[in-house]
Amino acid sequence: MSIVVSSYQLQASAEETSAALRPPIPLSDSKALVGSVTLNQALDEAYGANPLLLATDAQRPVAEAGVVQAKIRINPTYQTELAPAEVTYRFVVASTTTQLGWKRQRRIEVARRLIDSTNATIRTMAWKIRQDTQSAYFELAVARQVLVVMEDYVATTQRLLLITKKRQEARDASGLELLRAEAAVADANAQLAPAQVRVQQALRQLNLVLGRQPEGTLVIAPPEFLTLGKLVARIPQFAMLISQAQESRPEFRQIAADLAVQQSKIKMAKSLWWPDVQTSVGLSSVPQVPAAEAHNYWGSHVLNKPLVMATVPLTVNDHGQGILATARTTFRQLEQQRVALINQVRQEVNLSYSNAYSAERQMDILFNDSLPKQARILSMSETGYRQGVLDLTAAITAQQTALTARLNFLQTATRYFQSLVDLERAVGRPIISDMMQNGVKAP
Repeated sequence: MSIVVSSYQLQASAEETSAALRPPIPLSDSKALVGSVTLNQALDEAYGANPLLLATDAQRPVAEAGVVQAKIRINPTYQTELAPAEVTYRFVVASTTTQLGWKRQRRIEVARRLIDSTNATIRTMAWKIRQDTQSAYFELAVARQVLVVMEDYVATTQRLLLITKKRQEARDASGLELLRAEAAVADANAQLAPAQVRVQQALRQLNLVLGRQPEGTLVIAPPEFLTLGKLVARIPQFAMLISQAQESRPEFRQIAADLAVQQSKIKMAKSLWWPDVQTSVGLSSVPQVPAAEAHNYWGSHVLNKPLVMATVPLTVNDHGQGILATARTTFRQLEQQRVALINQVRQEVNLSYSNAYSAERQMDILFNDSLPKQARILSMSETGYRQGVLDLTAAITAQQTALTARLNFLQTATRYFQSLVDLERAVGRPIISDMMQNGVKAP
């Protein structure tokens, strides 16, 4: 399997960032790699190729066919009796059925409401695909950065090992220090392996969401939209998000469409109270001679009489009461689901909003305060060990502390990314796109 992993860096000042510590998240205006897939491109591809969404979208033609079926009228009937000559009565009748109570219109209305319900189901599935795509995309971006961090960690331990060997040659380091430096390199390589596996897993998951082959290669563009500093402040207030969710979240639209279906079914059930009237028009032929002689005079002494007949069944036992009861019960159930969904949305918005806000503040502190200091400490400790001012323990401790800080930043970034995705899903609005319009860059 071929894995394409590109590393990208943050432009930082020389004071804050040394060659031994590359900042973990790209916030610069660097251009996307040629042939790379941006987040918007990934979403478009997922909408057009995700098997689950395609299967859901295939329900639309089925619902549209229901309208065609609902428009079909009852076929007329033709009835005739051509009896033997000795029978003295013959007739030809054509019948048609008239459905009272606007039954046909009610069926068409139900079928059209089902199309709206199907479209709402497709929108709900599209939002799920959007959430899965964004989560997989950001996971791959962060996993790739974790791999960059671990590669840097391996490189710094290898440099430390080279310094230790040179100091040992100059008889300024003991064999124990050399062994500890080699152990640090081995430990770094051991931590590099899980980072490589994480990239492979994230890549495989994104390929699956996009409808690609799991083992295919994929290069994604740097998620440049992450601009630190008051980013979450651009998100609307909590009360506004709740109001937007009740208007935009696809589940609410789904319930509204299903309620409309049940209302139409109630109307259709009530229309069944009206009977169907069958009207027949025909012609009867009766010979005007005795029956014993009818076969001799048929066709010459015949009285043709028009025939008009109406049949009206009595809707006593079955008048749609079962359909009516089911529709009313389902309607009440959907109303209860809507109330429960409102409470669920409030909880989801509150949780994702709080997580995004806390993660943003933590990332702000780490990026502007902790990471630059760790970079300077790492650079100074390596220089001090090279010059013999510091011992190996101080240098290794500085490496591990810097690694912990960078991984902590990436872990917080993962939580931040996922919180934004969850907030979008909870509200049912493209929060990230709105932030882009407010000046925040996005891929």
